[in-house]
Amino acid sequence: MGMIGLSLKSQLSLLSLSISLCLSQQLHAQEQIDFFDMSIEQLINVETQVASIRSESIKDTPSVVTTFSQAEIRSLGVSELFDLMNFVPGFQSVTGEFVSSHKKLQSRGVYLDSGYVLIMVDGVRLNESSFGKASVYTPYIDLTNVEKVEVIRGPGSEIYGSNAYLGVVNVVTKKSNDSMLEIGSHNHEKFTANLHKKYEFGDLAINLALIEGDGETYPQSLLNIDDVSSSYKNNKPYKHQQFSVSFGNDVYSLQYKIDGHELDRFVNLEGYHPDNRFDALNQYFSGSFNHEFANKINWQTLVNYSQHEMKSAGYIQSGDIRPYSQDFILGPRWSTRDKNVRTQLSYDIQQNMSMKAGIEWLESEHYEAGALTTHLTPDSSSTIPLDNYYLGGVTEFTSIGDYQALENTIESVALYGQFKWQVDQTRTLNLGGRYEKYQELDDRFTPRISYIQKLNEQNQFKLIYSEAYRAPVTNELYSDDGVTLGNPNLKAEQVSTIEAQYLYKQVNWSAEITGFHNSMDDLIISKPIGNTGRTQFQNGGSETISGIEALGYYRVNQHVKLRGTVTSYLTSTVESSYSHFATLALLSEYQDIQVGVNTIYRPKVEVTDGFRLASQQQVFSEDDLFLVNANITYNLGRSISLTLNATNLFDENYDIYEPRQNLNNYKVPQQGRMVKFSVGYRF
Repeated sequence: MGMIGLSLKSQLSLLSLSISLCLSQQLHAQEQIDFFDMSIEQLINVETQVASIRSESIKDTPSVVTTFSQAEIRSLGVSELFDLMNFVPGFQSVTGEFVSSHKKLQSRGVYLDSGYVLIMVDGVRLNESSFGKASVYTPYIDLTNVEKVEVIRGPGSEIYGSNAYLGVVNVVTKKSNDSMLEIGSHNHEKFTANLHKKYEFGDLAINLALIEGDGETYPQSLLNIDDVSSSYKNNKPYKHQQFSVSFGNDVYSLQYKIDGHELDRFVNLEGYHPDNRFDALNQYFSGSFNHEFANKINWQTLVNYSQHEMKSAGYIQSGDIRPYSQDFILGPRWSTRDKNVRTQLSYDIQQNMSMKAGIEWLESEHYEAGALTTHLTPDSSSTIPLDNYYLGGVTEFTSIGDYQALENTIESVALYGQFKWQVDQTRTLNLGGRYEKYQELDDRFTPRISYIQKLNEQNQFKLIYSEAYRAPVTNELYSDDGVTLGNPNLKAEQVSTIEAQYLYKQVNWSAEITGFHNSMDDLIISKPIGNTGRTQFQNGGSETISGIEALGYYRVNQHVKLRGTVTSYLTSTVESSYSHFATLALLSEYQDIQVGVNTIYRPKVEVTDGFRLASQQQVFSEDDLFLVNANITYNLGRSISLTLNATNLFDENYDIYEPRQNLNNYKVPQQGRMVKFSVGYRF
């Protein structure tokens, strides 16, 4: 497993040696614009490329976009991508269950966790083809080594195709020379290093992050296992490793990334179990070539290859009495690979008109479909939890008969284009669309129309109509086991979105208000197959959700800024996603000290479940909640900084509603207080 096989101490030794060698070559740090020095005008004019033909300011993009600089992320005291999403209007992140107890996004009122948000790092997609979402194979994305995070709030299929359904996130890694060592609660340890060297013919950048810890202790109510000794630790240990190296210039670039993740003793379908385990390894190779003709035409080709491997075992059924007297533990031992080639031309037709058109080929292959299981029939065809099939413990198999149908390939070719016309100094029109033809699935066309009207220097209005889709994944198309049956006739899920955004700015404050209306059709749902106990994936769901999102900045003085968000839905949400929520952050800097205090507000949740229980009764309740986080940094001169960070400062003990946790009262416990201390060094 490469990096996963090395101990943390061994990796730290190698890193120390690497840093010493790089220091001897006299590397120099890149200076970054300090978040506290940025005016309100600069904040709303931050450049982004995630939603448009070329890099342009947030207010000029044809989508609703939120960005975070590294300085702002640091001020918020956030170190992981899914936690940062709590500060994006329309998004909340919670720890769920199944496979790795991974983070799940509630995005614009939807909590189905079906891969409705596309997540990329440096433009390379992390969503894979078996589950369709990034957070299963990549449950942790560290932010210490990033320059910027860009978020499209809403559809992005016009550019990115499948999974860009309710949002797109792009993490941009940084080029700098610094390192950081961190310790914290529950034996948390973290080491990061960023190295950057400029050569005559290009830039070399290396990023590393190593994180591990014991994890929190689960409450006794989750330990519904009779045969666990009292001395056994009921916590959730974790280990994450990230490494990337890139080299490039204005003409070409090459990059390699690898990340590994280990999580144990998490909450699965039946709840906590000491044998629950998760191990994933992801690798990415990417390259690009750019050529410019006469300063008006730019040709770009991008090639990406990724490989995902996962070994997971989770508690499925309790062993109570013969012939089911042994706990049944099962999980995927799956591997997928994705290939992607995109070539495109950008053309400045005239000073106020530009366009981009391209073609993209994608192939996603699920090439290994085994399992980690405690029970297997003698012919290796089925995992049935009978005592005579018990294997004596969790055993790994690279191939199992019931799962062989998953070994399949999804292939598509897409044509896409964008046109931008700046009608005059106050009006801009953007038109775009993508047509994607799948080899086995239905074809899909997704347009986007955006109109921007600048009313005056302080006021702007943006109106957007867009469509997006999520293509079914191999698990939904081809699964054939004792629990689920795939459906190769599935159609892609689709959404039509209308958005209206109003932006107002003054010298010391700005406010952005966005209203949206989503109409979702052909949602893939799992329907029972008679009385067999199995379910089959089918199209049939539809939902309509409307809401209002707001984001504001207020510069109190040269030392203090406020940042706030509010989201409220005007219709019912899906699977009891939060009906409204808000954040407020106070960010202060005085001389060498930076202080950040923020709170995340979540409302009271009461779930009455009449569908599953055939009678109206409350199955889950959680009071309203304020999660307070604090962060303080002291800069010792130019190169060294000390940071103390506290997450969930008042140690709120709370659960979130998880629709698949009916055996545990629909509850999954969330993170308590976490305190971390770090030392950073820039060279």
